[in-house]
Amino acid sequence: MQKVGHQVFTAEFIDNPGIDYDEFVYPLIESSCPVVLGIMGPGVAHVVAVLGHTLNSDRWAEARHTYGAFPRYPYIPTASWTDHFIVSDDNFGMYVTLPTESIRNLLVPKHNPNLHAALAVGLTPLAGKISGYLAEQSAASIGNHIIVSTVAPTSNRWLTHLKIRESPKDGVSEGQLINPIVCRTMMCSKKQYVDLMTLAEDERNYKLNAGEIDLLNKTLTDKFWVTEISTANLYSGNKHKLGDIITIIDPSDDQLRNQEYHIFAWLTGICWHGPGLKNTPINWSIKGHIPLIRGIPLQQCENEW
Repeated sequence: MQKVGHQVFTAEFIDNPGIDYDEFVYPLIESSCPVVLGIMGPGVAHVVAVLGHTLNSDRWAEARHTYGAFPRYPYIPTASWTDHFIVSDDNFGMYVTLPTESIRNLLVPKHNPNLHAALAVGLTPLAGKISGYLAEQSAASIGNHIIVSTVAPTSNRWLTHLKIRESPKDGVSEGQLINPIVCRTMMCSKKQYVDLMTLAEDERNYKLNAGEIDLLNKTLTDKFWVTEISTANLYSGNKHKLGDIITIIDPSDDQLRNQEYHIFAWLTGICWHGPGLKNTPINWSIKGHIPLIRGIPLQQCENEW
C-alpha cells in the first residue's frame, strides 16, 4: 500500500482491550477512509467493510461520562453519538446499518462469548505514524491541559465555561471539570482548513484577520489530523465547536521523541503554534463557537438526514 502512497492503520482489540473499537474506526470514517472490521464470536469469524456512520444527536450514551461512571473519561468522543456504522456485508448486502453497541467488547475480548469487534484495518491516502485514534487521545490531553492551565479573563466566556469544576468533596481538593470537552477528529488538508477558517464567523460575528490566516498558512503541513474541541450541547445541538488541535500525521523520529507533533491549537480568544505548541500563546480573533467541519456546504446542511 505504501508504494502507491497509502497507509494502513490497524488495531487488534483482543490484544489491546483498552481501545474501544468505535473510537478507532470513527476518525477514519469521518475522513472518508474505508475500514475493514473483523468481528468474532463462538464459531464465527467474519469481516465487513465500514463505509460511513449515522448520527443520533439525541442519543443518551454520552451522558454516562457525567454520571460518575468508572473509569472517569478525560473527554467525550463524538463516537458516543454514532448509533450505527454503515457497512457492506457480503452475506447480507450493501449499506447495512450495524448498531455500534451490538459488537462492543463489554468483557475482555478473549473471554467474550458474544459477537464482538476483534480487528480494524483502516486505509488512508497518506502514509504516517500517528493514527486518528492516537491523535485524538493526545489532543484531548493537550486540550484539557490548556483549559486547566490557561488564565482566562472573565470576558472569555467559553474558556471560563470549560474551566468550571465540581465542588471539592471527600477530602479531594479539586473536583472534576463540570463541562467535559467533546473531541471529533478527522484528516484535513491545509487548503480545506484555511478556506473554512477564512469564512468562519462566531455567534458574535468575529472573524480571523489577515495576519491570523497568514499564520495558519505558514504553520500547517499539507495534511494533518484536526481534533475539534466542543461541548456536549454545542456538538449535538448546534454542531459547533470552540477550538481545534492540529496533529502532524507523519512526524519525524525527533518530533515523536520530543512530543512536538502538535503544531497548532486554538480555543476561544487564544491560539498556540509551533512544534509542540511551545511558542507564547497569542490572541485569537474568534471568541465564540463556529461550525464544525462538514463534508457538504454549510448552506446545504439542512438537507442532512
